[in-house]
Amino acid sequence: STPNRQLVFCYNKVMRVPEHHYRSSHAAAALVLVGTTGIVLGMLLAPDTLWLQLHLSRLGEHGYLSAALFNASLVVAAICLMTMGILVRKDMYGMDMPRGAELIRNWFISIAFCWIGLAVFTYDQHPPIHDFFGYGEFVLLCSLMFFLKNISDAFSDRTHYIGYIAVLTTGLLMAVYHLTHSISLLSVELYGLVYAYAWFLSLTHDVGKPTRHF
Repeated sequence: STPNRQLVFCYNKVMRVPEHHYRSSHAAAALVLVGTTGIVLGMLLAPDTLWLQLHLSRLGEHGYLSAALFNASLVVAAICLMTMGILVRKDMYGMDMPRGAELIRNWFISIAFCWIGLAVFTYDQHPPIHDFFGYGEFVLLCSLMFFLKNISDAFSDRTHYIGYIAVLTTGLLMAVYHLTHSISLLSVELYGLVYAYAWFLSLTHDVGKPTRHF
């Protein structure tokens, strides 16, 4: 009957989760929180400070409690990144700007698998495999940052500028590290991490609103 239909309609309208409830910006914020927490706990609980002269991967070595927390946070951050990629695709379709959405999602999922590989194949046990995933995620992320404007027109100039600066800065630092060893890999990683966080937050902010103003 008509009254019953109206009652069902009102119930569904009240109980339905809003369309904007699950957005890529939430996944990006969770990624930043989990990643930062894991790194900070690893640093505070690490039994030695050799990582200061080496790299962040040192925090995940030798089976300590700090290493378990660090590696677990990396896996959870990877899951957040996969989720972010899926939701970015959804948000782009919701904005009627789907060009490149599938590619961007797959790119993020590939980077996330590299993060899981870093956590599972620690540097002290599997150095070649760890390096493969480490440099793999570096190349994938830098490539996505650099070519994003060619892939999709759904993102702001701010996001593209952050990406270009990130690629230029981390690329130069990586070259200096390999050619002169005058800086540590840790320095390159920390700069890259800050840029990556800023880029993720900016990118998901662009597609996290029904309308854009940029």
